[in-house]
Amino acid sequence: MSTKDTLNFISQQIHIYYGLSIVILGVIGGIFNIIIFTTLKIFRETTCAFYLIIVSIVNIGQLLIALFVRVLSEGFKTDIRSISWVCKVQIAMAGWCNAILFTGLCLATIDQYLSMSKYRHFSNLRSAQRNILLTCIFWSIYCILFLIYWDTTFGTCTVINSRFAIYVTRFQYPILFGFFPLTTMITFSLLAFYSARTLVSRQVNIVRLSRDRQLTAMALIHVLFVVITTLPHVIYFTYSLNQVSKDPEQIARNNLIFSITVLIDYSSYATCRKVKGVSKCEGCSKTFCYNHFVDHRQQLNKQLDEVEVTRDLFRQTLSEQASESQNDILLQQINDWERNSIDKIRQTADEARKLLLKYTAKHITGIEIELNKLTDQLRQNRQDNDFVETDLYRWKNQLIQLTDELNKLSKMTIRQSSRSLINKIYVDIST
Repeated sequence: MSTKDTLNFISQQIHIYYGLSIVILGVIGGIFNIIIFTTLKIFRETTCAFYLIIVSIVNIGQLLIALFVRVLSEGFKTDIRSISWVCKVQIAMAGWCNAILFTGLCLATIDQYLSMSKYRHFSNLRSAQRNILLTCIFWSIYCILFLIYWDTTFGTCTVINSRFAIYVTRFQYPILFGFFPLTTMITFSLLAFYSARTLVSRQVNIVRLSRDRQLTAMALIHVLFVVITTLPHVIYFTYSLNQVSKDPEQIARNNLIFSITVLIDYSSYATCRKVKGVSKCEGCSKTFCYNHFVDHRQQLNKQLDEVEVTRDLFRQTLSEQASESQNDILLQQINDWERNSIDKIRQTADEARKLLLKYTAKHITGIEIELNKLTDQLRQNRQDNDFVETDLYRWKNQLIQLTDELNKLSKMTIRQSSRSLINKIYVDIST
């Protein structure tokens, strides 16, 4: 077997085993992706998941329309594209799926960044649906070029217009389907990843935080995989279309390299976007698969129900205590103290008043008696004209003494005992 035949045989076997495996696993993985993003509530409510659902659908379409047809052609030597209309339709549909794929991934990474930034209001399901609709319409119009400029020539499906071939090799593959979408995905994936990390330091709902970080991780991993698998094919495809070789062995070698890069490129279509564990619980820092994550959330919901029941019982107890006369007993004690204190004060005041009036009356009465005696004596001695200097001196002293006794009343004061009459009360809340 010549080198050419060996290279062609290797290329054929690679397409049969590796290519067919990619088709089967890719379709299964795409179906799993759709099931996960449409059934899990925390993902179903996000626009990024909506974009990833669309990407998964076009991935399946790309694998069946493009790769499976290539496996039939290169692996089993059954080229259905030898028919003109099949060539045109297959190329147009494959190009449409490829364009939708890159656009959907770009929109998903952009949306994931917007959902965690101050431009969050731009991230909503209605806008996502509108974007996908416009994308489908735009690329459908664009793919009309494939229907026009691709056709079967000598049994091979190829570009029949030299100018369009230049456009494809110099702009479409390296720029439109290469540099531009890859740069966009990498840029916004990194921005979304940074935003997801900063969400930890803010007060964010734990389910939303886990969901956003998980979606960001999925998108970033897939973008990296797309970059790794797409670049070799884009580079070599651009190179091969600009190289013309008539050496059969070189042609076989180029076909083998091209087949390998194509299959590596299609590997990104077979990637399941489910990373290890569907979601990570930020509360217990554990990562769960799809089923276990749902069970974990159900357990947390049950625990939350128990907390709410305890809260309701406490509220009922609080309401009962607020409506009951628990405070009435204490208020009654305060009222009793107030009444007893007033009684004590009133009794003490009455005693002081009685003592004051009794002493004043007794003292004034005593002074009046002494004054009356002095008056009678003065009247009698004047009538008898019987008095001398010593009598006058004595009577003056008696008047001075009576005056001093009277002045004692004006010098009386009210004093308060240092001993407390009433014990002060206070509310003890320390217990």
